[in-house]
Amino acid sequence: SSVCSSLSFHWICVVILVAMDFDDLDAEAESRVAAGEDVSGYVKVNKQPPRGTLLERMRRTKRLPKDSQLPEKAKSMLPVASNLDDLTPKLRLLCFYGAGDNVAVTWAALAHEVESKEIEVATYEWPGHGIREQEELRNTLDGLRDDAFEAVKDAMDTGSFAVLGHSIGCLLATAVCEKAKRELNVEPLYAIMLERGAPHFPVLSRSGQDMLRNRIDDFLVAYGVPFVAAIGGDHGRAMWQHDMELENDTREVGWFKFSCPILSVCALRNYGMEAHSDMLDEKTRQFKKVREEQVSYFGTSYNFSRDMYEAWSEWTEHKDGARVLYVDADHYGVKTHQDVRRAMWKGLRDIIYRF
Repeated sequence: SSVCSSLSFHWICVVILVAMDFDDLDAEAESRVAAGEDVSGYVKVNKQPPRGTLLERMRRTKRLPKDSQLPEKAKSMLPVASNLDDLTPKLRLLCFYGAGDNVAVTWAALAHEVESKEIEVATYEWPGHGIREQEELRNTLDGLRDDAFEAVKDAMDTGSFAVLGHSIGCLLATAVCEKAKRELNVEPLYAIMLERGAPHFPVLSRSGQDMLRNRIDDFLVAYGVPFVAAIGGDHGRAMWQHDMELENDTREVGWFKFSCPILSVCALRNYGMEAHSDMLDEKTRQFKKVREEQVSYFGTSYNFSRDMYEAWSEWTEHKDGARVLYVDADHYGVKTHQDVRRAMWKGLRDIIYRF
C-alpha cells in the first residue's frame, strides 16, 4: 500500500508538472502571437457563444463610450425615439470613424436609429478626439489599432459581431480584425466600408505628405477642409496632421483577408469636379489643379477611382465577395445617407436571420 501511495503521488506530480508545462507553452505561444509571429499549430480558443445567442450588453469605457459619457450638448441632440432600452442583441456592430471625427458627431445617434433590436451598436473613440481629447494623438496604424483593439476585444471575444469603417476608419477596422483573428481567433460576420478604397491604396503624394507635415494650413485648404483651423484651432490642426498620416499607412493585398462579405460604399460626388471640369469657375479650377499636382497620390481631384472601391474584393475570401454601393453623396454624407442605411441594416438583418 505504501508502494501504491508512492506511485500515486509520483503520477500526480507528473500530471501537475505536465499541466504546468502546457500552461507555460500556451503563455509563450500567446506572447509570440501577440508580437505578430506565426506560431505553427497554435489555435486560440475564443469565448464566443453559439451564433444566435442572446448577448449581454457591451461593456463601455472611454474608448467605447456610452451616451452618459458624452458632452451635454451632444446628449441633447440624440434622437428622442430610441430602440436602446428594448435591445435584445444577437449581433454587435463595431464602428470606426475617420479623420477629425468623434463619437458625438453622427455616431452616437446611429446606435439609437438601429432598425433591429437584435443589433447593438458601439463606436470607438480615438485618443485625442471627443471625450478623449486630452490624450495623446496617434499617427501610425499599428499604434491606433492597439488602442482600438483594447476597446473592442471583449465585445469581439464574447459575441458575434460586424464592423463598419468610414474613411481612415476602414483601414483601422481592417487592422483591428487582423489582430482579432491572430490573437483571439474571432472574425466579423460582415464588413461595411464607407468611402475608402481598399487598404493597399495610399492617398497622399510625397508633396502632399510634406505639406501635411510642414504647412498644415496650406494642406487643409488644398485638401478641401479649411474650416478645420477656424473651428478646431491648434488642436484641430494637430488632429488632422496626425490622423491623415494614417492614409498612407497601407497594407499589401494578402496581409489579411476577411472571411465575410464586404459592403463598400462610394460617394459619387467625389467625381463632380472631374465630370464638370469645363464648367468650373476659376477658384475651383485652381483648387482642382493644386489637388491633382500637389496632394493626390494618383494625380486626381479625388482620392480613389471606382475600381479602387471594387478592389475590396481582393480583401475577402467569402463566396459573395465585395459589393460596391454607389450613392449620390459626398465623402461625409454617406454616413447618414438613407440608401447606405438601408443596405447596411439589411445586410446585418440577413446575418441574424441565418443564425
